[in-house]
Amino acid sequence: MTAVAVQAGCPVKKIEVERLPDMTMPRAGHCTFYIDDEIVVMGGHTTGFKPTATAEYFDGEKWHQVDMAYDHDSGTAIRLSSGKVMIFGGLEKPLGIGQTFPAELYDPGTHTFEGFGCLWRKRALSSSALMGDGSVLIAGNWYRSDMIERYDGKPAFDSIKPVSTSRAKPAILLTAPDDAMVLGYWNAWGKEYADSAAIVDRLKGDPVAVPLLSQWHLMSYWWEGSSLIGDASKGDYTYLLGMQNDRGQVAIVRVHNGEFSLLPTDHPVPTVHDGEKINFCSSTLINRDIRHAYLLGYNANGRIFVLDINYALPTAALTLYYTDPSLKIALDRPVLTADGDLVLAGGIFDSNFYPTAAVFKLHTGPHAGCASHTGMPWWLWLVAGAIAALLLGGAWWLWRRRGSKDVVVTETAAIAGDEPTDADLMERIITVMETERPYLHHELKVADVADSLGVSSRYLSECIKVQRGCSFTQLVNEYRIAYAKQLLSTRPDMKISMVALEAGFSNDTSFFRTFKVVTGMTPREWLATL
Repeated sequence: MTAVAVQAGCPVKKIEVERLPDMTMPRAGHCTFYIDDEIVVMGGHTTGFKPTATAEYFDGEKWHQVDMAYDHDSGTAIRLSSGKVMIFGGLEKPLGIGQTFPAELYDPGTHTFEGFGCLWRKRALSSSALMGDGSVLIAGNWYRSDMIERYDGKPAFDSIKPVSTSRAKPAILLTAPDDAMVLGYWNAWGKEYADSAAIVDRLKGDPVAVPLLSQWHLMSYWWEGSSLIGDASKGDYTYLLGMQNDRGQVAIVRVHNGEFSLLPTDHPVPTVHDGEKINFCSSTLINRDIRHAYLLGYNANGRIFVLDINYALPTAALTLYYTDPSLKIALDRPVLTADGDLVLAGGIFDSNFYPTAAVFKLHTGPHAGCASHTGMPWWLWLVAGAIAALLLGGAWWLWRRRGSKDVVVTETAAIAGDEPTDADLMERIITVMETERPYLHHELKVADVADSLGVSSRYLSECIKVQRGCSFTQLVNEYRIAYAKQLLSTRPDMKISMVALEAGFSNDTSFFRTFKVVTGMTPREWLATL
């Protein structure tokens, strides 16, 4: 997308939403997973702010309730390397009071729970991370002091080391198979601790100050540990985190092996929609198949927002999706399905005493249907269209009055000017293509590039024809195919249909046809030559 499009603001689209059958009971403060094509919710509290020692899974288009060993309201759950899920801690009593010790395991194959162990310290609103050896690192607490502990398969968990500041739902980021850092912005009593927010605790070594965290801080009370975009098996511990500053601005922070930096994006993260503030409050969820990340939020009108971050590009492309406010969707620990869609099950609107049982699927997958939204009512579009028609009619009348000959001579004179001028423009065009990569956006038009360079579309097209002997579309397709080749050769696990979308083609048919024209081979034939 060009600089002109950037100035116009982040693309905003209405997202397709599917209502799934309600759960067997209203829930909030529960843990949600997508396991073996099943949505699984565990624990939480129900109507009256009462903890429930039950779970349920969605299979066969209906929910099935099962008993748990303990209740875990605002507990923490993590998928183990064995495939089972460990859930532990949580609030001890109704009304969100206290913390608990118990831990239990969920077996997805049998849909059964087994109590097995005891935390070193009572916890609620904690976080966890799976280490390289399969052990689990745990930190974070609610209205109680904190420390780092570990589960390594034994019934009793082990105390590891103290933390510099007690935090609620901190982020735990691995920096090596046996090392991690703990950070956050909210202390164990739900208060901001701006003075020490830049301090990061480390599993190995002393706490360190991160200058970037003195300006940007985590927004979320709850951290699900799902923000890894790197490949841990290759020593790449790269994460994307949604953060906010004191002015209410939102940014995406990239953490690579412990080093923090702001992720370049093609637009600023939008924080207002139709005059209402957007409150982003989730950890980022990662769809590694298509290299997109999602950050969720809400506003006072009841809309849910999904910020789509295409991090496959050198400058990440942002798109903001929104729902209708009438759907009454609560925001509580979303999960990604195998198709790349987001599921939101249960949650609260105004009161912990009255959670909802509603379940929604937001179609964020690569082939999701979305309705474009411009932010203008329909009647304003009619007015704009009428004005545009009048302006075009007036321009045509003036052209007829002056005569087409003068106009053609003027345009031709500009195009046939000094060759160095055309060469300079061509160099600028190539610079835009290679640095900003606008060809990765399938809606790119010649006017987008021309406007960004301050020339007419006709002049730019003629310049490409003179200097490169091809049309603007052919030039764009050459860049798109070159990028597709790079993806095909470096990411053999990537589906060809996804390569087409990432390279800027609107559909598979266009991609295959263009690939054959440019290379003389189909994508699979070309791959066979490597």
